[in-house]
Amino acid sequence: MFVYEYLSVRKLPWPLVKQDKNANQNEVIKEFIITKGLLLETGVFWEGIDIKGQDLSQVIITRLPFPVPDPILGFKGDKVENKEAEVLVPEMIVKLRQGFRRLIRNECDKGIVSILDTRIINQPKK
Repeated sequence: MFVYEYLSVRKLPWPLVKQDKNANQNEVIKEFIITKGLLLETGVFWEGIDIKGQDLSQVIITRLPFPVPDPILGFKGDKVENKEAEVLVPEMIVKLRQGFRRLIRNECDKGIVSILDTRIINQPKK
């Protein structure tokens, strides 16, 4: 993981918590909450994670979560005029909302969501 390697050689005031391939998801979350560190993760954490209150104060999304091509998306894309606008973007928005919900669980939660993917403001050239 490039970001982990990059950050691990710097003297950050927070411990780095990384999700490894064989890591138990609950153990990773527990370590993150105990250490008050920076959690570096993959797509597994988009769904079903419940870190309440001040234990999670920022979600940084480095890449918009566009779906990985599969036969179902291919079939849906074949049935519409504009596959990107009518299939891929709506699927991505569902995942993006899930990312936001990791941070804002109820009306008392607050925090920052940062999206670093430049595609959020720049359309790719065709």
